[in-house]
Formats: sequence, structure tokens, C-alpha cells
Amino acid sequence: MRAADDVAALSISTSLKSAVTTLRQSLNNALQAGSYLQVADAALANIDDMLQRMAALSVQSGSGTLTSTERGFLNQEFRNLYDEIDRIAENTNFNGLAVLQQEYGDLLQGVSVVNEVAEASYGTLTFNGNVGAGQTIILNQVTLTEGIDFNRAGTVNQTVQNLADALNSHSSLRIQQANYTAIGNTLQITHKAAGAYGDIYTIDEQTSSARLNYSTFGQNVLGGTDRYTLLGGVDGTTYMGSVTASGSSANSLITGQNQTLSTATYFFDSATNVSDGDFFR
Repeated sequence: MRAADDVAALSISTSLKSAVTTLRQSLNNALQAGSYLQVADAALANIDDMLQRMAALSVQSGSGTLTSTERGFLNQEFRNLYDEIDRIAENTNFNGLAVLQQEYGDLLQGVSVVNEVAEASYGTLTFNGNVGAGQTIILNQVTLTEGIDFNRAGTVNQTVQNLADALNSHSSLRIQQANYTAIGNTLQITHKAAGAYGDIYTIDEQTSSARLNYSTFGQNVLGGTDRYTLLGGVDGTTYMGSVTASGSSANSLITGQNQTLSTATYFFDSATNVSDGDFFR
């Protein structure tokens, strides 16, 4: 059709053709958006399956019939799943466009953030003399007997080292709640769980037969003289704007195999997203 034949009809035809072309492209865009969402859905479904498996591993690790080696295997699978979730989140893309990642610079503009890492509780036993033959030390309601659970040596320092070694390899879950370090004639006890939860570990000098040979340092007398809990751990709290997350921290048995302090990382896409007066601590 030429403009000389019917100018009005040509104009209408051109407008309709343009509208059809636009609608077709809109349809293509919608189909691509659907494909984008399908990629995101598949990635999130995989992550959901992994999180459910990680939850099952955490419950399984709480079984009292497992050895430390078996818990180590569970922990390795747990860590592998954790790393795989990170890999999926970082690498899932549609036509080169990241699907599960987001820059947070604009979101954090004008927001004050405070992140505190929880601290574990601890206590010490300082030996003023060597442990006698057959004497007992009661830690967290478990009785340790010299000559059976640990061996005294010719020096106090070596006896403390023998005691630390025995405690770190002990089969009782109550003893496994803490790590033990010999520092000269002092045994340092550090709870594996951070925050106030770690204070529950008890040191009972009162009923230990070796109590005259060492002095105990802790806090909170428990039902009598010379019964202590560990020095208090510090709970971590994170603030972001008006939202606050806080509370006692407690590591599960599976994460207890490989302790890592919690951290938070924030990314800014440009320096202009931070305003005067903002602070980060």
C-alpha cells in the first residue's frame, strides 16, 4: 500500500504493526523473566534440600552412641554442604546476570551497625602441689581419679599436662563440653559454647579429695563452699537500624568439632553510599 492510495489506512496499518512488534517483544521479555525465575527456583530448591540435610546431620550428631571420629565425618559433610550453598549462591546466573546475589550498599545507607562476637566462658585450676596417689578431681559432675583417669608425674607441671591430655580425650560428653590447656602448674578450662550458656560447667573443689593441693578460680558459689561455675561468657548482639538480634550462644555438637567465631561482612558498592555521621563498630 502506498500513501497516495489511502493515507489513513496506511497510518492505521503501521500503528498496528508497531503495536504487534512491541507486544511480541513484551512476550519474549516475560518468557525470559519466567526462565530467570525458574533458574532461581531450582537453585533455591537445591539450597532447601541441603539445609534440611544439615538439620538432619545436627540431630544425628547428638546421638550418644557416636564416637568423635564418626562425629568428625558428620561435621565434614556438614561443612561441604555449607560450602556448596555458598557456591550456588555465588555462581547461579541467567545470561550472566547474578540471580541470588545482591549489592547492599544502598540498603545500608544511613544505617548504624554494631556486630559483637560472643566470647566463651573459662576458669582455671592452679595447683599449689602435686596430686596424691588415688586422689580425685571433680569437674562438671565427673570424677577423675589419679592412676585411673590420669597419672601424676614427678613435677606438678607434668601432672597438669597429663590431666589436660586425659581431659581432652575423655569420652564423657560433660567433659567434652570444654577444651583444656596446661599452662605451667595451671589448668585452663574453656567452654566450647560461647556466651552465658558456657557458664554451666561446674568445678567442685569441695568434694574433690585433691582439693587441698590446688586453688580454684571461677564465679557463682553453687550450694556451698568451693563449688564454682566458669567465669561468665559474653553474649553477642547485632544491631541493624531498629532490628536487634541477641541472646546466649551455644554451639551444637557437630560445630563443636571445628570451632569458628561468628563474623559478619558487609559490602558497599561505592564510597558515596556512606553518609557523614554513619558509624560502624
